[in-house]
This record gives sequence, structure tokens and C-alpha cells, in this order.
Amino acid sequence: MSPEGRHLDDWLTSYLDWSSGQESPESLHLWSAMSILAAATRRQICLEMEYFTIFPNIYVVIVAESARVRKSSAMDMARDVFTDAFPQAHIFRDSGTAQGMIKKLNTKVDTTKDDKDNENRQSVVAIFADEVANLFSYVKGQASTMVIFLTRSYGCPKIYDHTTSRDGETRLYNLYPTMLGGTDPRNLKVLPEDAVGGLTGRLIWVIESIRRHNNPGWKRPGDPASAKRRLMRELLVQDLQAIGQLKGEMKVEEEAQEAYNVWYEELSNRDTKDPNMDAFYQRCHTTAIKIAMLQSLSRSNSLVVTIADLKVGIDLIEKQFPETQHVAIWSGGSQFEQMRAKLIHYMQQNPAGAVLWSKALKHLGMPADEFEAKLVSTLSQDGTLEIGPIIRGQRVLKLTKEGLGKKVQLDPE
Repeated sequence: MSPEGRHLDDWLTSYLDWSSGQESPESLHLWSAMSILAAATRRQICLEMEYFTIFPNIYVVIVAESARVRKSSAMDMARDVFTDAFPQAHIFRDSGTAQGMIKKLNTKVDTTKDDKDNENRQSVVAIFADEVANLFSYVKGQASTMVIFLTRSYGCPKIYDHTTSRDGETRLYNLYPTMLGGTDPRNLKVLPEDAVGGLTGRLIWVIESIRRHNNPGWKRPGDPASAKRRLMRELLVQDLQAIGQLKGEMKVEEEAQEAYNVWYEELSNRDTKDPNMDAFYQRCHTTAIKIAMLQSLSRSNSLVVTIADLKVGIDLIEKQFPETQHVAIWSGGSQFEQMRAKLIHYMQQNPAGAVLWSKALKHLGMPADEFEAKLVSTLSQDGTLEIGPIIRGQRVLKLTKEGLGKKVQLDPE
């Protein structure tokens, strides 16, 4: 039975049914649909925890080789449903800059209005990036600004201040960003170094390499199945509008809370040495709650997260771990990540993974102070290598057991 004011029993399930004839794998449609469902809530739904507030906004990035799985088609289908449902929504494409997006969202602080008037203002934006790499301009300053904005705004702060020498201070109130993007795995190497860990740990990565079936996509007038799909799309738009009208604080059933506590504790005890993976581990429990909130909104107006909703959130997050590991390798295109991979690979070729400090430094050809303060320090802290004894006046670097077993990918160039 569909929720009051809606036509469909479960919005996400209906979306997958509507898109089932298209060539892209189901996972692409699932996460594209999840993204626009999150965008539809427009910061009107939240879950109050003891010390912080969770909003159901998510950042989704589909990773697939160009044209292979029709990732842009899946993303375009979702974006068009969203824009039909909310034609006045703030849409940001990957051809702009962070500064441009901030200007579009709001104007400079209005000192003629009191705090209450300003606090009622909303800064809601749905980001659609056909190529995520384009979000990060090749101009280093602009790339860093986008990284900072996406990272800091992910938590939906009530106030976000952005200052430039040219425009002065711009204050955004009640930020609520969502993102649906795609990229070829080779383009992940252009991600700025300061995005690795902080921002990438907040992203949901969807990796596919094979389309589910071939469908030339001819339109067949008079075909009952085609007419059914057109009707289903209209109902999806109408129900997304209805979901967008929901407001309030969500609650979590006690049984769901207990299941979450067990998983949270188990997750906390998992051992991960990869700093890129660690960033995802430290935030994925909150992402699971966001997904559970979206599952609840998909099928009900009750604003209650059930044990079934939470299990879906946890299951989808568990599937993310191998995806994140792949991305950690592909995104190792920054100079630091490449030097890191090069050093590990070099040491793995030596007996017992041990090498003289001076030889490692010469092999990498980087400044000694940067080698010690940045590379050796990081690898020591994450358990990849240890500094051995001094032999004939020279320090020795040695890979740990974990370091010896690490798989690294060097830039072919």
C-alpha cells in the first residue's frame, strides 16, 4: 500500500523497475536514484543524535571507463527526473568553480537583517558532474577551494563563511549539498592531493565495468510496455515532489539502534593500515545511517528508521569497502602517492624489504627534508615501514609485514 499522498509503494524499487530496460548496471541506477532522493529532501529532514545532527545528503561518484557501462545515461536519467520534480532547484554542473557556486547560492551577509531573518535562508545545491575531475580546476588554488567547500559543507553547517580578497565575505546559511558525479578511473589521478582522505573518505564510490545488457533503445509507438514506462516516470516525478514536502526529525526504532551499536563496535575493532581506507572507515557508520534514512523516506512518510532500513544501509556500506580500496589505488596520481608507491615497490624488491636510507633517497630523487618529514613519517605512522638500526653509520628502512604485503600501482609514465 502506497504512503498517503503518493502513488508508489516504494520509490527506489519503482525507480529500479522503471530503469530496468536501460543498459547501465542496476547499481548505477540505484545510487543515482538515491542521490536525487537525498537532494529532494532539501535539508528539511534530519536525525538528531546526542552531540550532532545527521542530514541524508550524500556524495556519489560512479567510476567506469568512458562509454563502457553508459554511466552518463544513468546519471542523466536521474538528473532529468529531479529537475522535472524541482525546476527551481539550484543545479551546479562541473564546468563551474566553487566561488561561482557560492555566489549563486547566496549573496553577501545582509547586515540590514537580524540573525533570525538570515538563519531562515537556505543554501541547498544539487551538484551533477559528468566528469568529477572537471570540478577540480587545473588551477591549484581553485581546486583547493572546491575540495575545502565540498569537505566542510558535507556536514550541512548552519553557517559557512567564504572570504576572498576580491569579493570580501560571503556567508551561506543552512548548507545542504548533494553530489552525483561520474569519472573514468584514469581521471582519478587528477584529484588534488588535499582531496585524498578528507574528501574521498566522504564519497560513495560505485565501480562497474560491464553493462547488464544491450538495448539499442528504439522508441516503439503503441507498445504497452513503453506506455507503462512513461506513466511510471510521471509517477516517480510526482512522488519525488511529495517526498520533498516531508519535514521533521526522524526517529530510529530501538531494535535498529541496538543492531547499529553492534555493527559500530565491530567496525571500530577492524584493523586498517591504509590511510585512505581509514578515512572511509571513520565516517562510513554515519553514511550507513544516511542511507537508512533514505530507505525509510522511499517507502514511508512516518519518518521512522526501522531495522530493515538500517540493514540495507549497513549492507550497502559493507559493499563499499573493496570499492574504496580500488579507488585508493587509482587516485594515487598525486606526487606524494606516486612517491609512496615507488618507495614501497623499491623496498619490496630488496631482501627482507630492507634498504639503506641513502639508497632509498637516491632512488626517489626527492629533497632529503621532504623525504624524512613527509614520506618516511607517514609510512611509519601507518605501519608500512619501520626505521631500523644504524649500520656502518647509515640508517636502515625496513618494511613491516603489512608493508611487504601491500599491493601498489606505479604510474606507467
